[in-house]
Amino acid sequence: MPVLKGKEKVYQKTLKKKEQIKEDDPLFEMLRSLRRDISDKEKVPPYIIFSDSTLREMCKVCPTDEKSFLSIKGVGEYKFEKYGDQFMDLINKYVDDTGKKPNSISNTIRPNIDSPDKLPSHLVTLNMYKEGLGLNEIASSRELKIQTIQDHLIRCSLEGYDVSLDLFIPKEYEEEIHQKIREIGTEKLKPLKDALPDEVDYMAIKAAICKYR
Repeated sequence: MPVLKGKEKVYQKTLKKKEQIKEDDPLFEMLRSLRRDISDKEKVPPYIIFSDSTLREMCKVCPTDEKSFLSIKGVGEYKFEKYGDQFMDLINKYVDDTGKKPNSISNTIRPNIDSPDKLPSHLVTLNMYKEGLGLNEIASSRELKIQTIQDHLIRCSLEGYDVSLDLFIPKEYEEEIHQKIREIGTEKLKPLKDALPDEVDYMAIKAAICKYR
């Protein structure tokens, strides 16, 4: 689909222009520490809470209220309800302690999902999936790795979009997957994959982690 490929190129170009946050940025380290505490408590991988790119954008914007926090890519209504207060409390304290002023959100408002040219990449994937395309078809037409497409749908589910995770979890192995998650944990996916039948792919494991979190 050349149109979609064109959209992807525009989206990637936008990402390259983003300001990079240094790994030793104090706020970034504080946000990562908070994310780690939450992931340990909920027994889920840190990326399930927020990705590194989402934390970096928080460092850039310093969102201190609901509107600015929801402007961050990777933050949906569901995640705002679940984690927003904890992260905003930390950011507010950092702003108070350092005197750093939150950046204007005029250029970081979440794109209007009714405008295809401004759709985030994971929502482009979601729309194609809703149109009935399989994951391999989407990956091929968008020239992306299958793992990227899987992660897009997991992200959509975490942001509150209508994605049925049960479709990716083989019913006959569901209880076994759940049991291995309890036994091994979710810090790394490969030990879980190695402990499960070959028929259980990484998408099934990721979907199960989200479902049982």
